[in-house]
Amino acid sequence: IRGLNGNIKDYLALKFKRVGVKLDDVITDGAIKALAKRLSDKDTRGKVISNAYPLTINNYVTRAMNLAADMGESKVTEEVILAI
Repeated sequence: IRGLNGNIKDYLALKFKRVGVKLDDVITDGAIKALAKRLSDKDTRGKVISNAYPLTINNYVTRAMNLAADMGESKVTEEVILAI
């Protein structure tokens, strides 16, 4: 299975749509970009490898939403993602 890098926003939008919530009400675009960067590595040849698998994304976003609430933030921001 390949990672979802490049499609993380679409994946999250689908997940939140299932529960009747707009993605933009929960997480910023900057946070999604930070998450994609955090879940990427480079191989020995410098090629970017995505580790953005659905379960990993679900776990990160759950932690980020809880941390954002603890920090008093109304949305998950880039700073929240970087604090994990």
